[in-house]
Amino acid sequence: MNMVDRASYEGVTAIVGLKIVPGMEDTVCNESGSLAGISHTFKSFGSFDVIVFLTLDHSDVPALLKRLKKVEGVLDVHPLKFVP
Repeated sequence: MNMVDRASYEGVTAIVGLKIVPGMEDTVCNESGSLAGISHTFKSFGSFDVIVFLTLDHSDVPALLKRLKKVEGVLDVHPLKFVP
């Protein structure tokens, strides 16, 4: 199993789960990964199709969530609890 090194969490202020139109996972990872404030994107199995790490001030998170909802292929955006 490939685990994310704890150092990868440095600066992460939020983790978001995305529900994606089937077959658009790569497109969503590429587009969302290019947005300012996103440090990592991961394809996932289970409740969410893509997991996104945000690295920006907490006050900027709502605006980025709105931008993520506009990415082609994103059906739903779910902020997750995160304790660094």
